[in-house]
Amino acid sequence: MKDLRKSLFRRNIYVLLAASGMFILGWLMHRYLVRTTSVIYYSRAIEDKIQDKEQDFEKFSADTALLQSLVDGSYPAKTLSSLLLNEKKYGIFIYDQDTSFDDRLVFWSTQDITPNVHFGEGDTTSVVSLASGKFVRIHKEVVLHGNKTYAVEAQIPVLTQYFVQNTNFRRQFAEYPGAEKLINMSAAPTKYPVKSYQGQTLFYLEELPAESQQHNWWSFIFVLAGIFLLITYIHQESNYIYRLYGLWIGVSFMFLAILVLRLTTYYYPGFLNLQQFQLFDPSIYNSSFLLSSLGDLLINSLLCSWLMLFINTRIATYPFRPFRDKWKNWFCVVLLLSFLVVASFVFADILQSLVADAKISFNVINIKNLSRYSFIGFTIMATLALSYFFLAQILLTICGKLIYGNYYVSLIISAFVGLMILSFSENAGVVELNLYVLLWLLLFLMMIQQQLFSGLRFRLNVSEVLFWLFV
Repeated sequence: MKDLRKSLFRRNIYVLLAASGMFILGWLMHRYLVRTTSVIYYSRAIEDKIQDKEQDFEKFSADTALLQSLVDGSYPAKTLSSLLLNEKKYGIFIYDQDTSFDDRLVFWSTQDITPNVHFGEGDTTSVVSLASGKFVRIHKEVVLHGNKTYAVEAQIPVLTQYFVQNTNFRRQFAEYPGAEKLINMSAAPTKYPVKSYQGQTLFYLEELPAESQQHNWWSFIFVLAGIFLLITYIHQESNYIYRLYGLWIGVSFMFLAILVLRLTTYYYPGFLNLQQFQLFDPSIYNSSFLLSSLGDLLINSLLCSWLMLFINTRIATYPFRPFRDKWKNWFCVVLLLSFLVVASFVFADILQSLVADAKISFNVINIKNLSRYSFIGFTIMATLALSYFFLAQILLTICGKLIYGNYYVSLIISAFVGLMILSFSENAGVVELNLYVLLWLLLFLMMIQQQLFSGLRFRLNVSEVLFWLFV
């Protein structure tokens, strides 16, 4: 036990300290550096953009010849192109003061903005809320030919937001997509004002609360490095415990470490804030608490494959000793085969849920319908397939050493256990699926025992890996 404590607290302590340091650096960078510098940077950048557009609009509104051509409609196409929203980055609107009832719009450079105009305001600059977001509104009244008064307005986009949002209509700061993850506009005064070029305070910015922010990529890279070092530490310690105390003690340490880490991420999701990524969006895939997203399924499948591979590469040389009483050997075999049957049903249910319930296309015939989530789904399927294969190797190896030479009896036991489980299942759809899974399992056990591929020899070449993935 002293050697174990020495290993845990001294042998690989530098790896554990490095992992802790990465987590702390990631948190500090996100909490103090990224958040603070982000709001300072964006307040200055947004202010500079607005002031540049203000000065550009001042020059535009002072050009009475250009304004008259726009009012008369005698402008060339080149002039119109230079005034469009895509070119100017702000909307231009000219209104004629109609003496009858309403102000008549005589020129506009975009249809994406619907402004409101009020005469008699004089030259004003203010922030307005429109249907498509928040804008800096610059209002000027000019007198053109015939002593007619026109209102010339600029609508400078600041924050676009829509009642219904999708991939094309998203809430974001103009020209700074991604800034909405760190900052927001504030009606109350803050330390980060945004001013016009004349010194008028237009609005204030505020940093989002830490729990509402999405992590910066730099801080997340530190967290990923910490996770990698922590996994390295767990693997090294598990391997050391295996050499010192045996396989099952080492496996127990690894399993408990994985269990604690995953439960931490489930019950304290803000630790990694994985929900900020679309991969962890429950609307794409969600089947249960443990598999609440496609990202959670990917993580769980990778961790399962890691654990199975750790056991599989060491169990071949582990000295199993059968019990002297044969009934104890058979009892263990029944338990192990029952676990294999249940695992087969669980793996099949996960795969069936991934294909049927997820909003992901796996139709490889129509490649245009495939998305990045489709390739992640294929990766999950491959990982689960290899995990199941390693699990079957482990269980069948133990069974083979307990009842050497009675391989066909294992087929009978597996079939009996599977049929018993199906007999107590109430869902007809699940029973039909698992019945085919049970038939497949029996065929698979026959292939393993006949060593049609590596089977219990604990090595897979490339062709056998491809074969197993397709099976």
